[in-house]
Amino acid sequence: MWLSQVQVRSLIVLLALLPMIPSALLFNNMTESALQERDTARDQIATLYQEQLQMLVEQFLVRDFPRERNELENYLQRIFGDSLQVSLLKESEIEEFEERKNISGDDHPYVLFKLEHGPFAGTTVLLSHLPEFPSYIEDQYRKAWLLAGAMLVGVVLVGGGVWYTVHRTLRIDAIRSDLLNTISHEIKTPVSSIQVLAESLEDGALSEETQKEYASLILAENQRVGELANRFLTISRLDAGQIRVRLESCDLSELLQKQVAALSPKFEAAGGSLSFKCSEPVFARADRQAMEIVVGNVLENALKYGGEPPRAEVEVSRVGRWVEISISDSGGGVPNSERRAIFRKFYRSDRQLAGTESGAGLGLAICKRFMRLLRGNIRLAEERNTAGARFVLSLPACEL
Repeated sequence: MWLSQVQVRSLIVLLALLPMIPSALLFNNMTESALQERDTARDQIATLYQEQLQMLVEQFLVRDFPRERNELENYLQRIFGDSLQVSLLKESEIEEFEERKNISGDDHPYVLFKLEHGPFAGTTVLLSHLPEFPSYIEDQYRKAWLLAGAMLVGVVLVGGGVWYTVHRTLRIDAIRSDLLNTISHEIKTPVSSIQVLAESLEDGALSEETQKEYASLILAENQRVGELANRFLTISRLDAGQIRVRLESCDLSELLQKQVAALSPKFEAAGGSLSFKCSEPVFARADRQAMEIVVGNVLENALKYGGEPPRAEVEVSRVGRWVEISISDSGGGVPNSERRAIFRKFYRSDRQLAGTESGAGLGLAICKRFMRLLRGNIRLAEERNTAGARFVLSLPACEL
């Protein structure tokens, strides 16, 4: 039984996180052991003081019979010193003392010794402010926290690394699969058309006019395959850093006017229109050939997704130290969930939006990489009150 990518990812991450169980158990055992040693040390200290207190009280009562409570209290205070506090309490005072400790949250150890006979029978001696448990136990408790915490963090980091590796591997596999499907689809269609047209021409039973028409179709399909190959080659060279740009003063208004003139017939053939707005020449630091590729790709994108019929508008303007090229269309726009994804390689928008248009999902990815080389940026502007999409290309302005 084959597992899906999501199930494989979840299974591997689960296996990577399994060490968290023994780590958590070890952490629990270490902290419990430290707490037990602390409580044992506290009990031993309290027992020692209680035995010493009992011995001192019995010796004092045998030697003398005080008539005042404060005489015994002062005697014990002198013996134990100022670091400890000695008090003689009645039954009601003991309850008040314990209630105050519960309310305040004071957990310091203390000793209670009740006098069973003598002049102070029924009185309880309170010895408080005993020394805290040994510091080495507190250090052990702290080390247990640090060690167990470090183990848990290590397990989480390993699990995160495994998840990232598996996720990246599965994503690469998915991209490769999509790439193969895209290449197969994009190449199969024109190749099949070329084969059918070539077989028809080979029969020799067609009129001269039909032969010319078929030859034109073959050239168009061949051009389509060539453009697809060029895009794959371009994105490959961009990723490998093999393409260099030459930044120089470039008249964007002239460049855009030529690009619009070259692509306007395609928009008009589809029943749409492509317009250009520019009041004066605008210069920017750019590479002319690279900008022709970028603008051409964005306009081709507008032709595919710019509505039925497709309508697009190009505008260039100076904004501070930057020159901005705005290319907007009247299509269905880009959903918020896809605003970043559209600049990834091999990503194509939803089929309902894309319609039946062909493409390998490389146009905007090529634009993004070229704009980085040009020290500029391309972004999808947020249009709240209008339909369609608007891409904004930003380049450093060039002073004349």
